[in-house]
Amino acid sequence: MIAIFISALLANYLSSTPLLASLLIAIGNTLEAYLGAWLYKKISDLNQKFLFQNELLSITLTSLLAPISSASIGTLALVALKITPWAAYSAAWTTWWIGDVLGALVFIPIILNIKNWRELFLNKKKLVISTVGILSIICIVFIFPIGHPFLFLLFPTLLISIYGQRVFGVYFTVVAMSCISIWL
Repeated sequence: MIAIFISALLANYLSSTPLLASLLIAIGNTLEAYLGAWLYKKISDLNQKFLFQNELLSITLTSLLAPISSASIGTLALVALKITPWAAYSAAWTTWWIGDVLGALVFIPIILNIKNWRELFLNKKKLVISTVGILSIICIVFIFPIGHPFLFLLFPTLLISIYGQRVFGVYFTVVAMSCISIWL
């Protein structure tokens, strides 16, 4: 948890956010991670108790609930320190929450399944197909401008990149695609 606190503090402070706001945001982000781990465990325990055995339910509920703390603390800090006007509180909170929810939905599955990373490399043929698929996606994104009809080639290329992969391979592809999208 200390790594999350320090990373959040540095990321915010080095992007010109005042120190007090950076500290409060870092506290909110750390609390979100702690609550996320706690919620995931509690929800998973309930799933097993009631025989649901549904990891998707645990991931989804955790992703929706844990970011409430970070969005609330961070947005309140920005408003209280007059960095963001009160009139923009609702929009800022919603944007913050949605960003954290989407980040959690992308990264929680891969973090939970990181122990299975070797399965990505078991079948060399599938690894080559997946790699070619991901590299094709990168080429398509950089060659064609936004709105170009050839961007629809992303969908079959994405399907090719996850061809035959097990769960971790699909998670890996989703993270790769998310990173490409954020970078652009």
